[in-house]
Amino acid sequence: MLGAQRCAGGVEHEFQRDYYDLIKKFSERSGVPAVLNTSFNENEPIVETPDQAVNCFVRTDVDVLVLGPFVTVKREQGAGSKEQGEHRTLNLEPGT
Repeated sequence: MLGAQRCAGGVEHEFQRDYYDLIKKFSERSGVPAVLNTSFNENEPIVETPDQAVNCFVRTDVDVLVLGPFVTVKREQGAGSKEQGEHRTLNLEPGT
């Protein structure tokens, strides 16, 4: 949407370690020291709970869902379509 964006900067490692580390890793891989996010919803109010996030992920064309240390990736099915329920989840907690 034009006019609906804003730049938020100043992510500090001390207060937002996971987000800071994500931006740092993305910068190392891409050369771009920034990430872009958007509201997470489709024709509904913005997602506010893990259950709402999973429901939105399953019924939309979102490819990857990250909730805390968990990364869920949809599997491709045939000619670019994604079937509900076909995904895998990785736990990124240290020591797992």
